[in-house]
Amino acid sequence: MPGKDMRNRKTVCVIGAGIAGATVARDLSQAGIEVHLIEKEARIGGHVIEMGCKATDVCLRCNVCVANEVLRAVGKTPGIHIHTLSELRELKSGTNGSLYTVVVGHGPTFIERQKCIGCLACVQECPEKCISIGKLDVWPGVPVIDFSACRRALGKNCSVCEQACPVDAIDMGQDSSQTEVDVDAVVVATGYEPYDPKANASYGYGKMVNIITGVEAERQLAADGKITRPSGGEQPKRIAFIQCVGSRSEEVHCRPEDTDYCSAVCCAYALRIARLIKHQNSNAEITVFYMDIQKFGKGFREFYNECKSEINFIRSRPYEIKQGQNGAVRVKYTPEQLGEHIESRVCEAEFDLVILSVGIRPREDATKLAEALLVPIDEQGFWGLKGASALPELQREGIYAIGACEWPKDIESCMAQAEAISSLIIGES
Repeated sequence: MPGKDMRNRKTVCVIGAGIAGATVARDLSQAGIEVHLIEKEARIGGHVIEMGCKATDVCLRCNVCVANEVLRAVGKTPGIHIHTLSELRELKSGTNGSLYTVVVGHGPTFIERQKCIGCLACVQECPEKCISIGKLDVWPGVPVIDFSACRRALGKNCSVCEQACPVDAIDMGQDSSQTEVDVDAVVVATGYEPYDPKANASYGYGKMVNIITGVEAERQLAADGKITRPSGGEQPKRIAFIQCVGSRSEEVHCRPEDTDYCSAVCCAYALRIARLIKHQNSNAEITVFYMDIQKFGKGFREFYNECKSEINFIRSRPYEIKQGQNGAVRVKYTPEQLGEHIESRVCEAEFDLVILSVGIRPREDATKLAEALLVPIDEQGFWGLKGASALPELQREGIYAIGACEWPKDIESCMAQAEAISSLIIGES
């Protein structure tokens, strides 16, 4: 790299602070590389911080605990500069011997992390309840303000939180800002968006209270360690999982090529949650409606075989879901007959709770970011090439994509890819 010896330390920009971005930031910083970690949200962690442990009497290898360890470490590493509520606005030719100069826009955080003592007075006093605290041991470890729900966002005057803070850590007059950083590489780790089943009315999501997504089930596990019915808070006895919701389904999209892929993670998280439910309540009756079970990851085939002994698997995609009595959900389906031909028939079953195993979709802002970086994305909106990138770089020197933004992956695969790219960047130092 011409002139890179003009600076004493290599610098890398990582866009996205989910588990992939956090892992590469950790590894690079441990090698003495300075990292600027840019995160669009108010907290680091991405979707992982909304996931719960699924261990029964044994670990089920969901890797949520491993991911949280990485996130805790990242927030305490001096060589990592974390910029939340920030995004890349422009990529320019580098100066001072760097390969690129990144222009980063920063939104106001309103709460000064260095001053905050964590008393939570602002959380308690906010009249709109738009101030929340996440995991205290994950950066930033202080309350964050959802300005979109704040009275000030509606043009009203309000200073309740500022007055409640005993150390003057809140400044609602903060403005947006912009900085420029010289970097030697850019790593894109912007993650994914879960499919929104409201796009397909036949699933009944949003119309029946006891139909939830796998994401919402994960949030329940993270908060309470168990799955309950939204209608009354009790643990369900009859539970159905419907697989491939928003994946491998041409009907809910304009173009078939938008969904001609498997999201890779849905089978694993559904069966782990199902196994935990069965462990917590041996009388629970669990049914999984599936197209086929994708056995990704080490040991998953054996795990699936164990699940078959206590979970009812029906090879069928339900075609109608209706409201039953007392909040129950009625599911109509036609099971696929294997082996000797048997005339198909319509079946109906009733469940206390239905969990939709939603797939992974590219982020809506992927195209905008790709245009800023002058690199291509594929026809679905992912940064990889059908899940197997031919080159480590995105057809432009020093720009890499990792994690689920590159192609659907679970936590373990995201971390493994991040470690590989870290090694490549370190080796070029």
